[in-house]
Amino acid sequence: MRRPPRLSSGPAATVPRSRNRCSFLHPRSGMTLLEVVIALALFLAAMSAIAEILRMGSDSSVKAQLQAEAALLGESKLNEVVAGIVPLTSVQSQAFEDSPKWTWTLSVEDDTTLSLKHVLLKVQHLNSAGKPDHEVKFARWMRDPIVFQQSGSSSSALDTLQSVLP
Repeated sequence: MRRPPRLSSGPAATVPRSRNRCSFLHPRSGMTLLEVVIALALFLAAMSAIAEILRMGSDSSVKAQLQAEAALLGESKLNEVVAGIVPLTSVQSQAFEDSPKWTWTLSVEDDTTLSLKHVLLKVQHLNSAGKPDHEVKFARWMRDPIVFQQSGSSSSALDTLQSVLP
């Protein structure tokens, strides 16, 4: 077999194409180091953004779980107050029997003009260091049980209503 004739002669023509680094007509295939570094930087930026989104989702999930548990515990404790199981007096930072990481504080304020009591309940979750990291407050107006027990036995409801209203 015959070889095809060479078009040019000289030292550049004798160097094989794979070693010829200055060839603009036949660029080398593959990626440069700069392209790899740029691709890696973009990948790391995307991964850090995804990790931050996952962290925010996890934090929101924990907060929602704490909020739901606080609502259940607080409503339960308010129902105990209304039923008379828990006395209608102020109480400072008591732990729940079922959940020792949760505490409750009860504040009772009198409203003498309407014979009502303003009941404020604060439910707190304690972290591993013993400091509160989540808090939910409940407020409720309720009748003063002593006033209504006395009024029911001594006079009619109309007399009680007339004594309260100006």
